[in-house]
Amino acid sequence: MSDWIAIKDELPEFYRRVLTVSKTGLIVMAHLVPESGNQEKYFAMEGNACSSGQHVSHWMPLPKVPEVQA
Repeated sequence: MSDWIAIKDELPEFYRRVLTVSKTGLIVMAHLVPESGNQEKYFAMEGNACSSGQHVSHWMPLPKVPEVQA
């Protein structure tokens, strides 16, 4: 799996699902959404409202899905 990437260093593509970690250590799947007229970074949490990038410190790509044999 990849290493965590600080949001100050790099951001994921808009709407790409990634794992995010908050400054309190909470890990959730989310995606970055554009915010018009504002330089804030907003991540839409899966099953939750948008959260400001000030609460998200790092992100990483989702791991590849394993092959499942039927």
